[in-house]
Amino acid sequence: MIHDQYSDHSFKVFASKIRGYGPEARETIKTAAIDYDEPETLPDSSFAWPEMRKFAIHNKEQAALSIIYANGENVPSHVDDNLSKVAEIYDINLGEQEKTADTTPTTSDDVTDYLLPEQKFGRISSKELVKEASEFFSKNYRQMDLETRTKAASYLVKKAKEFEARISPTFLKHAGLTKSSPKIMGEWLEVRANLSPEGAVRDGFDKLASFVTEPENMKFGSRKDMIKLADTIFELDKKAELTGKYDRTLPDPLLTVFNTSKVAALDTIRLGGKNVSRDDLLAIDPETYGDVLGADIIPEISEGGTLKTAELFSVLETLPADLQSLLVTTIGV
Repeated sequence: MIHDQYSDHSFKVFASKIRGYGPEARETIKTAAIDYDEPETLPDSSFAWPEMRKFAIHNKEQAALSIIYANGENVPSHVDDNLSKVAEIYDINLGEQEKTADTTPTTSDDVTDYLLPEQKFGRISSKELVKEASEFFSKNYRQMDLETRTKAASYLVKKAKEFEARISPTFLKHAGLTKSSPKIMGEWLEVRANLSPEGAVRDGFDKLASFVTEPENMKFGSRKDMIKLADTIFELDKKAELTGKYDRTLPDPLLTVFNTSKVAALDTIRLGGKNVSRDDLLAIDPETYGDVLGADIIPEISEGGTLKTAELFSVLETLPADLQSLLVTTIGV
């Protein structure tokens, strides 16, 4: 885990880092004060690593501390660039420095080895690192968008299985790998409606609660559809100013949607004796289905050139077995 001044509560990391710098560094940071509540009040632009809200740069002392903490760490190039810029702006001189050892494994540089691939952060190459990554995730998942969060949690679940490491079942929910109870989801949406002021936002929660509790509406929802639903709930939560209630009186949107401990089946549909990815089926042009099943099927399964999820899967599941096999073979899924 990469620490900065706000996460290194024991100052053990700082003690090892500062040894690589001259007396100028100690002189620069001697007036620095660490307020652990301060990051909550700062905008993303006050951090050299805005995506992770790490390495504060809002004043000279904090920028100097951030440079020291980032030294030798495997951070994205834009973080180093941001720290170099503020060093020039604040005229920071930390004296001679020795690069601290980079303990990141070098056996592979495959981005899929990382908890956060785009940032190349959080490589999990051992059972011990599964625990470290799970702790990092638990502390920082609120700062991730839902897509990043589900990908990171999915990778963590995968690596935990690979290294036979134990992690909390909650990570399956974060990964969107558990079954969703429309009843539970509807109840939490009703709670949100009751907590919202009268108007469009409350109406939005009420309509969404009615939608998800209608069995037919949720019958063919894919994992991707469910994550989009969580995104919709998040947008309504922001408008209703409910995000501050997460983990206290409300589950956050992702945990509202993936709300049971039962592991979901793979996001597939059984066609012609094969398990076929729903996402692959939704990626096929409606005209292709028309070529195999007849042109008259196109208006039934699509609108404006876009496939209608529920209608498509309803048709596919009721096709005769021989026609299902022909379709699977023809479209190559």
